[in-house]
Amino acid sequence: MEVYRVFRLIDTVVDEAISQSFKSYVGERVKELEQLQQQATMANQEVTRLVRTSQDTLSQQLTDKLKAPSAPSLSTRPCFSVSKNKLQKRKIYRLESVTSNAYFKTADSFCV
Repeated sequence: MEVYRVFRLIDTVVDEAISQSFKSYVGERVKELEQLQQQATMANQEVTRLVRTSQDTLSQQLTDKLKAPSAPSLSTRPCFSVSKNKLQKRKIYRLESVTSNAYFKTADSFCV
């Protein structure tokens, strides 16, 4: 009987040690996860701040460009669709006047 009681006592002590080790291990992993979550939150806030700053900068640059536009190049000139009938009816669209007035004409569009 005494041997049985000793084995039971040893079993209880080992179970308690395992339990304490598991609780300690889980507690440390939870702390690590909380730290990672905090770091991820801070990184997300920084990325959000950088995006907002970039958007503000881009918005300001676009506003400045719109307020003081530079000389337009052929690639940035606005194009307006013009029907072929209108081009034929109005002789001001002759190729000579188009090129001499720095206009660029394509098949179905008229770019200023």
